[in-house]
Amino acid sequence: MNPSLTYAFAALMVVVGVVFIYLIVRPNPRRLPRGVVQWAGVALSVLLIGLGGALAVLTFQVDARQSGRLPTVVASGDEVSQEPAPNFHFVNLASDAEEELAAYRGRVVLLNFWATWCPPCLGELPDLNRLYEDYAADGLAVITISDEDPATIRDFAEEEIPLRTINGYIDAPERLPAPFDRMQTGRPMSYVIDRDGIIRRIVLGQRDYAAFEAMVRPLLAAEPARP
Repeated sequence: MNPSLTYAFAALMVVVGVVFIYLIVRPNPRRLPRGVVQWAGVALSVLLIGLGGALAVLTFQVDARQSGRLPTVVASGDEVSQEPAPNFHFVNLASDAEEELAAYRGRVVLLNFWATWCPPCLGELPDLNRLYEDYAADGLAVITISDEDPATIRDFAEEEIPLRTINGYIDAPERLPAPFDRMQTGRPMSYVIDRDGIIRRIVLGQRDYAAFEAMVRPLLAAEPARP
């Protein structure tokens, strides 16, 4: 069903419920229901209003998931991991060339999934820019990936926040291998990958420069990748 029609129907339910309550209590001196019939009418009207609100919320959630505008997370717990990072391809926004995650083997990778519509993502972008500028020479690659149209990302970078990371995009997030496909359930989602291509930490939610720095510095100081 068209979301616009669903929203309109939900709004109509709310309006009808409010009007019914008004018509029921309007003749009464204290604007309160009188008798069993009026109380029942008010109760049914309140139920109608609640159903309309619930329908609107449900429609929003379904529409958000279908359009890719998934929940955003301000902060959550980190997960420690020891699983190999699976390979996947993305398009580099700067060069329009296809790249693969495996090409960054031997460097510490901070892989961040973000979107222009995600406020927590935008809150940490300047910190990710700074982190990459400070530690790129030490072997850090900060890769920021969105599933939005490249024109949308470019316009954002020109008008809002410059993207100084290794920035790319994908067109089919549902085809990402696990655990990277978890970016479909919430953003920002970050993965800290060591020089050997092992995911060491999964980070759901916004973090600042100090938090990301604390995650990557020990890995940058570790022994070079195994042959």
